[in-house]
Amino acid sequence: MIACRLASGKDGDGGTSTDSNPSHTYANAGQYQARLTVSDGVNSSLSTPLSIMAGNRPTATITSPTVNSPLFRAGDVISFSGDATDVEAGGALPASAFTWNIDFLHEGHVHPGTPIIGVKSGTFAIPTSGHDFSGFTRYRVTLTVTDSDGLQSSTSVIIFPDKVNLTFDTAPGGLTIYLDGIAHTAPFVYDTLIGFNHTIEARNQTVGANTYTFASWSDGGTQQHTLVVPGTAQSYSASYSVVSTPVPVAFVQVNAATPQTNQTSVAVTYASAQVAGDTNILAIGWNNATSNITSVIDSAGNVYELAAPTARGSGISQSIYYAKNIKAAAAGANTVTMTFNTATPYVDIRATEYSGLDPINPLDATASASGSSSSPSSGSVTTTAARELIFGAGITIGGFGAAGTNFTSRIITSPDLDIAEDRFVTTAGSYSATASLTGSAAWVMQVVAFKAASQVA
Repeated sequence: MIACRLASGKDGDGGTSTDSNPSHTYANAGQYQARLTVSDGVNSSLSTPLSIMAGNRPTATITSPTVNSPLFRAGDVISFSGDATDVEAGGALPASAFTWNIDFLHEGHVHPGTPIIGVKSGTFAIPTSGHDFSGFTRYRVTLTVTDSDGLQSSTSVIIFPDKVNLTFDTAPGGLTIYLDGIAHTAPFVYDTLIGFNHTIEARNQTVGANTYTFASWSDGGTQQHTLVVPGTAQSYSASYSVVSTPVPVAFVQVNAATPQTNQTSVAVTYASAQVAGDTNILAIGWNNATSNITSVIDSAGNVYELAAPTARGSGISQSIYYAKNIKAAAAGANTVTMTFNTATPYVDIRATEYSGLDPINPLDATASASGSSSSPSSGSVTTTAARELIFGAGITIGGFGAAGTNFTSRIITSPDLDIAEDRFVTTAGSYSATASLTGSAAWVMQVVAFKAASQVA
């Protein structure tokens, strides 16, 4: 047996029917529930209640705001009002039948407002702070009315914001600006409500080797200040002073080639891996005063330039070359080859690598000298920057025994006993490269000053 019971949730209408397609007439308007009961005579099962509305819903109308209302701005006071009629009662519903919901819609989600109950009209203010209006934002004004039979109807109106685009940037570019406490990488554009208050902050920050300290805002505001969104699009820029953290200048590696027979081409390989951005410095000496270097190339594709021109002594010569901002290379993968215009005796190549030098324009000054004594000296150079590498190199008919005062010996070649040395200085001034020989002999001594990676003040 299938039994159908019609149950009223309002007036207690308890009508039932065992028909397969029952019908029922409700005597009074209102909301009701019908439920199907299925029984085998012992056990019963109840269906989910079916909501039924008897009678006519009331009619709700929002008279303000309307779909043609002007765009709102922050601080505006929005008036709302409405009417409602009860068809059964044949008249207007009282204020007690009205419920208003002012909901803030942001993209695809809702920030519900607190229901306003029992009034036909009122106002609400558009906020000037808090949740902002960036993105697809708007307000939904909903009126719900309930008549004396408990029947309801609702209607809504959407009102939209009056917005502008604000552009934010930094000088130099690419730094971080905080808008209402949220980090944004400049430059960026923010769409926002006219009249809304935003807090903008240009925090001091460190990016890589540089420290950026706030200097000024283009609108004259303090490092952190509140701006009121203007009625037209505007741009705001934060200026910074920049101080770089000095990158240490450091010796990386050295290798040498010292063939003992006449050669027109001599190669030397960097044994350890080479780091991109470093600088290769080559001291190239030979035992005559007539040969010339015609090319310096390497297998990594770096470009070599003359740092110290060929200096001649009594039966000996030397030049210094360098390659700035070198390419990375695996251990043993970069070989430098020097070519001469003729077969040249006792070529001596000292190939060094340094980190922390200016990758764009490292060469500052150079000096060369020759003589015959036990105390070679290159002569002096005057540096133009505070932080520099002073690179010294010497070739001799005799043999070098030790680096000069304040210099570190990086190599004294075997068996030629020629030297490459260096020192790192932190003040601009006059510097020369000196060294000592094991006895008096002819020598050529050269010095080159290389600038450290640039520091912005």
